[in-house]
Amino acid sequence: MPFLSQFDEKVVLIAGAGAPMGAMLAEGYAAAGARVLALDVDEAAAMSAARLHPDRIEPLCLDPLQPHHIRQVGAIWEAEALHVLVHLQSLREPRRPGAVLKAVPAFTRSLQAGLAAARGRVLSIHEGATPADRPETQAHAAAMSRLTVAMDTTLRAAGVRVNALELGQGPQGAALAGSVLAAADYLTGPRGRGIGGVVLPVTTPVD
Repeated sequence: MPFLSQFDEKVVLIAGAGAPMGAMLAEGYAAAGARVLALDVDEAAAMSAARLHPDRIEPLCLDPLQPHHIRQVGAIWEAEALHVLVHLQSLREPRRPGAVLKAVPAFTRSLQAGLAAARGRVLSIHEGATPADRPETQAHAAAMSRLTVAMDTTLRAAGVRVNALELGQGPQGAALAGSVLAAADYLTGPRGRGIGGVVLPVTTPVD
């Protein structure tokens, strides 16, 4: 499902591009005209995403959970315009929830100057939870949602808006992928301008 919005020459950075849906999102933004950086700790995963649209996707092998790598990205980026920052760390490292909760805001802060320069958007994607899930799973989903609201409150004065997609339980197939693409397109594209602090549940459509 292609994006409806145009991202011509917009700059998109996907942190944790080796996560499920990372390559799909990279390809979606690239096909819509964006210049995409696919960042992942696994070089092979970053390269795999880049091969989907080699003229528009650039691989970057860094760990988006490691503080020194996060600082390195910020130091290199400085105030260059960054239009969209997508956080997939929660999907990429589901067994490291504490590290994810520290890394997502730290990574965003390291790129705040670039995001502010473009009045950019931040989108985080995480798994939802049900009352039947383990307490730690429920706690992580709730914490990611609260983090989204807190980050948006902090960054909105700079013109940066922060939202999240919370993936529902159920099949992780093409239908869910299409819903994620549509939601990402809306929240990070021109139609979602002004929307912030939203945690949008995304589920597989029911026929």
